[in-house]
Formats: sequence, C-alpha cells, structure tokens
Amino acid sequence: MRTHVNHSTDSEHAILGALLRHPDAIDRIGALKPKHFHSEAHSHIMAAIIGLVSAGKPVDAAVRAVLNPRG
Repeated sequence: MRTHVNHSTDSEHAILGALLRHPDAIDRIGALKPKHFHSEAHSHIMAAIIGLVSAGKPVDAAVRAVLNPRG
C-alpha cells in the first residue's frame, strides 16, 4: 500500500526563497530538514543552504556553486 504524502511546491519555493534572501532566518525554521522536502531538487537546495550557513559562507551566489560545482 502506498502512502500519500501531502506537499506544497509553493510552500517549498517560499521557504527556499526566504532563506536565500534572509539566510540568518535558518535558526527560525525549527526542525525543518532537507528530507522534509517533497522535491528532490528542493531538498538539495535546502542542504546547500544549511551547509553554507553552518560554514559561515554567503548563501546567494554560493548555492549555485555548491549545486553545480563544474560551473
């Protein structure tokens, strides 16, 4: 039996967009983790944002470099 999981692509976009504009808000998202995103791409972006913030690096342009290391 397959379990249906509710998800909202718009909500995922909103969260990622907010974190890209205000990375310091990462401490206000509670227990939200990359695995909670339905979209695999969104999960990767969230992981990149968390990693960059944890390392004290700027998030905006750096997300592209993390997601596409070959340029």
